[in-house]
Amino acid sequence: MIFQIISRASSFTEAIRANIHCGGDSCGRAWIIGPVMAALHGVGTSQGVPLSWLARVTDAACLYADAETLLAS
Repeated sequence: MIFQIISRASSFTEAIRANIHCGGDSCGRAWIIGPVMAALHGVGTSQGVPLSWLARVTDAACLYADAETLLAS
């Protein structure tokens, strides 16, 4: 199901919604689908991770800074 969703979804949002609609163990699929779709489509683009979703993450700015630090290492 994971590969089906990734190969057919045209955006991050579409993939996440398709995963939810599948039912069952959506969490078990999400940990792969989310990062793959984010890597494919980026952040803040029309097909990428919506900035409005990221704005709801607690301490998002701090988490982003930590990720940037890890990537720079």
